[in-house]
Amino acid sequence: MEGAFLATGSYDRTIRIWDVGSQQPLATYNFRQIPNGLALSPDWQHLAAVGKGSVSVYDLKQNAEPCKFDAEEVLNWTTCRFTDDGMSLLACSDSGLLRRYCQRSAQVEGIDVEAGLNTMEIDSVAGYILLGDQEGCLRAYDLRQMKTEVGKVVAFEHDIGVRYILTLPGSLLACCDSRGILKLYKYGEGGEFFRQIQSIQAHVGMITHISATKDGTHLATSGIDRSCKIWFLRSPETTPLMRYGELPQQDMTIWSSVFVNNADGIFTTSDKTLKLWRWRHGVPREPVNIFAGHSHTVVSVLLRERSS
Repeated sequence: MEGAFLATGSYDRTIRIWDVGSQQPLATYNFRQIPNGLALSPDWQHLAAVGKGSVSVYDLKQNAEPCKFDAEEVLNWTTCRFTDDGMSLLACSDSGLLRRYCQRSAQVEGIDVEAGLNTMEIDSVAGYILLGDQEGCLRAYDLRQMKTEVGKVVAFEHDIGVRYILTLPGSLLACCDSRGILKLYKYGEGGEFFRQIQSIQAHVGMITHISATKDGTHLATSGIDRSCKIWFLRSPETTPLMRYGELPQQDMTIWSSVFVNNADGIFTTSDKTLKLWRWRHGVPREPVNIFAGHSHTVVSVLLRERSS
């Protein structure tokens, strides 16, 4: 993973940048809030983080105070994403506010959705902002005209909420809830915008996170049942998701994961550490590397690898 960018966010209210080879931190940022979400700009120059009352962008080339956008202190910002051109940063909150910050013009625009927003993805190619709300709905907005809602479907029961969403190649979207249900949708086609393909009882209790390989052939789901399960994604025209394997159960909730080099391995966060697992002969039984340094639970991990 030479030249990879690796970052973690923790309940200790810090963000750490890691050297993958030595497992040592390269930099530590005092975020002052629990970082709910991290995002790296396409040019690797800026790291964005969101939390309660904070939407901040760190310049990774300069050791300076972060750029803090106007974010109401009462709002809990849940997710942030850069657009593919790196010109805009989008953030959503559990009060239902969706905002876009233009990096070049410093202009801000936003809309209010009638439900709290837990999770967001951007499909820059198709031009969609995809959202999961606290009332169990998937929503889609036009990336260029944010006020235009182009799709909506009730994915889970009204009092359940969409915990996390992830876009996949082929206009597929995976989403999950607090009961351990994982669903797969096709989106953006003619007719009904969201079309359900599959629903699986993947975990016992809440699914905390979904990750996938770049080619979309493998998914990982983690949950409060302290497990991380790996799924193989076949053609969406058949029953697409098939169980591939499961990492050893951990002592604490697994909060997030990220694949390495298209399923060569996977990072997971659960306790105060970040663990790297690698496949050699089947599903690994022990982590090959442990990144230690946070003083509280690690809740998020971000990995970006250079294209070969």
